[in-house]
Amino acid sequence: MKIISLTFLIAMLAIFANGNEFPICAGIGNQGAPDVAFVGNEYIVVYDSLGDIWAARVDLQGNVLERFFIHTPDLPDWRDTLPAVATDGERWFVVWTARGGLAEEERFLGIWGAIYEGSTVIVEPFMIQIGASCFPAISCNGNIFLITGTVSTISIPQRSYLRGRLYNRDGNPLFSDILIDQAGGTYEEEDGYIGFPAITSDGERFIVVYPWCQWIFGEHTLHAIKFKFVTPDGIVVDGGTVFAEYTSEPTVPPMYPPELIPKLYTIPPDIAFSGINYFCSHHVLENYLVLPFDGFYNVLGAVINQAGEILLNEIPIAVVEDISEFASGVMAEHENFFVVWQDFRAGNFNIYGRHYSQDGNSILDEIVITEAARDQTLPSVAFDDLNILVVWQDFRNSNWDIWGNLLHKGWTDDPLALAYNGNRHLVRKPRSGELHLVYTDHDKVIYRYSSNGGTDWTLPEIIGGCRVISV
Repeated sequence: MKIISLTFLIAMLAIFANGNEFPICAGIGNQGAPDVAFVGNEYIVVYDSLGDIWAARVDLQGNVLERFFIHTPDLPDWRDTLPAVATDGERWFVVWTARGGLAEEERFLGIWGAIYEGSTVIVEPFMIQIGASCFPAISCNGNIFLITGTVSTISIPQRSYLRGRLYNRDGNPLFSDILIDQAGGTYEEEDGYIGFPAITSDGERFIVVYPWCQWIFGEHTLHAIKFKFVTPDGIVVDGGTVFAEYTSEPTVPPMYPPELIPKLYTIPPDIAFSGINYFCSHHVLENYLVLPFDGFYNVLGAVINQAGEILLNEIPIAVVEDISEFASGVMAEHENFFVVWQDFRAGNFNIYGRHYSQDGNSILDEIVITEAARDQTLPSVAFDDLNILVVWQDFRNSNWDIWGNLLHKGWTDDPLALAYNGNRHLVRKPRSGELHLVYTDHDKVIYRYSSNGGTDWTLPEIIGGCRVISV
């Protein structure tokens, strides 16, 4: 039935189109937890569809080219979920976790992965040898992939471990699994917990950022956002802490069920590298005294250099009081960054974004990604060297679908303004309203077309690379 419902939605895509927003997977039943990567000359979007893992190929004009099935759980009543994707530029590696068990004790049961080129499977789904069971994350340094996950123990005290494993592009594990960090002390009351991590790379080593907490017996609970580095040969290098808050009570979350763990730990921070600095976005509670229950969240940022020094911290990305702003995603756009997040200012969750410089300064005003009816949540973002694709899970049709919005990253949306600014050329086809525009952007030649005298334009398209152009 899952395949039938997805076949049905393909025929319905044009009906649901709304401006620059477009459905990536909109059909019967719920789709969720999307992630996106730019691979070669297209975007790959991975998502959970009715408890299975699926993927979609999206071209640079925002057209959904194909959707295809990746994996279904091996046991009844299990659900595959929380997919994450990374690429070496040709192949893409998707990882996910499975959930199962009785409702009151439902838990994560392991991390799986698969490797593709386009929609061709290179390595069939297999279990990741990582010693962790939940919260999978993945990144690539151009040659090898780092996969991380967490596992918590039913013990006194409760302990939690952040583990990793390096894999090559053929799906072979490298070295042994890596213990990146742990939480949980020596004494019975010193419970600890590590939440959902995020990873990126500077092209050589990886940086892992993650929420961490531990009850220090007789004193306080420390809640923190920490980061560490992992080298290509599997060595863990100490990083730092971008945020820390203390509570006087033992407010360490339990292992399960996941729905009772605060979003502080079940929704990850994010981190990106611009070629110069890292930018970390993360959410914090306005009041940590509400723990172990949920409260209102804000989104903050931090700029970290390659040596692990925090250059700017607690950047106020979304900090309106008494509403929830969280689930941020960040990606690098050349030397700058673009941050997205979900925001409850309208009485439902919508998606917003903002550009930041490599130094952490806001560039231009906030951007509305979507303000559709009902909720839009869990955004993820990727950059194709010219445009930005934001994807999210969307409830506008009264069930959860996957939607996207393709944004041009330039500081002006007016192609005619671009034509008279620097190395740009505009020509009109004789006796017609057809306009052809070429211009350069970071050594790339960009082309746009209008059939009606400049009223409507195609999205920018990369057609070559050079600094001097003519048309």
